[in-house]
Amino acid sequence: SPDTSISLMDPLSCGARVRLTGRTCEGTVRYVGKADFDSEGTWVGVELDGPEGRNDGSVGGVAYFSCAPLHGVFVRPEKVRPAVGAPPRAPFDRPLAGGGPSEAAPPAPQPMDIGDGTACPVCTFVNAPGAAACEMCGTPLAAADAP
Repeated sequence: SPDTSISLMDPLSCGARVRLTGRTCEGTVRYVGKADFDSEGTWVGVELDGPEGRNDGSVGGVAYFSCAPLHGVFVRPEKVRPAVGAPPRAPFDRPLAGGGPSEAAPPAPQPMDIGDGTACPVCTFVNAPGAAACEMCGTPLAAADAP
């Protein structure tokens, strides 16, 4: 069958540009997976382009990703579609502190050892200590073991 996709990336992969069905907003996928606020099914965390969301990537005190206040939203996978005519954004093409797109290229993301695991530099998923690759998106985490 013909490829009917309108994006170069899977709409559920971190960094993919998406639009939300039933809304006029677009954003970037920042998280895909289970969430503590609901024990059933998969959730997609989206950083919206404007302040049309409900959170900053955190829900109930649990940080799934980081974005400006009111720019984060969690939706079910069926509510996400590839954005039309927009190239995929890099997973972190703006400073995490907010303030819009950065003028200079950001430094290469690095895994962060947070004591009880390693946060992926791409999707921010917290992996088991010593994991070689992100369990969520497959990004290599070997740099976390380097001195």
